[in-house]
Amino acid sequence: MIRHIVFLILLSFSVVFPFNIPDQPKGRVNDYSYTLSPSFIDRLEKKLEDFELRTQNQIVIVMIDSLDGEDIEGFSMKLAEKWKIGKKNLDNGVIITIAMAERKIRIEVGYGLEERLTDALSSDIIRNIIAPAFREKNYEKGIENAVERIMAIISQEGDNSDDMRKIIFEQNSFLKYKMFFKFIALIFALIGIFFVIDILRYNFGNDKKYYNFLEWFLIFSITLLILKIIFYALMSGGRGYTGGSGGFRSGGGGFSGGGG
Repeated sequence: MIRHIVFLILLSFSVVFPFNIPDQPKGRVNDYSYTLSPSFIDRLEKKLEDFELRTQNQIVIVMIDSLDGEDIEGFSMKLAEKWKIGKKNLDNGVIITIAMAERKIRIEVGYGLEERLTDALSSDIIRNIIAPAFREKNYEKGIENAVERIMAIISQEGDNSDDMRKIIFEQNSFLKYKMFFKFIALIFALIGIFFVIDILRYNFGNDKKYYNFLEWFLIFSITLLILKIIFYALMSGGRGYTGGSGGFRSGGGGFSGGGG
């Protein structure tokens, strides 16, 4: 009985208090949600360490259970400020933050790498690499493929003009389709409104020249309901993973597992 009470007390503390950011990361792969397998963490840790030795660029992954009401942008910036990822004079750190409960993902990029790993490229990595794998609960695949993509982007010579053109084309195509479906939804909404008006006129008598208060109230209420349904249909994409990117200043942070 006492053990059960102690367990409940500990559980309540874990719910009440938000995630406490450690003074230093455990390494380059910090899975505080215990989602990833130890073998995967070791393999990815070695890959990121080799990449850092070769290029001096630091990439860190952070997975937590929940943001506990905090927005992921603010949490990621706290990580960046506390851990000082990247070399101080190069600002060449990247932090991938993943909040499992909220299904939020964010890529923070040091100012020294922003010209290569742009906001558009970071958003593309989240949307087309991480999120699809996460929706299938294949977290290790999503993270590893994202890391591979980020390493390729920030280590390659030349520019990312081809990637940027592809992303811009995809975004423009998406916006065109979105506008088309909005237009179709608006047409159906208008048809629905006129249909409701016609039914009300039939029920309350066609000989009426003006609608009474009840008719207007019903028309207004049903119209709002239709528009609300359409709005949520357009704006919601299910409980998918969402994310964004931002920049930060590096401070020469190190790792308990190596690097510096």
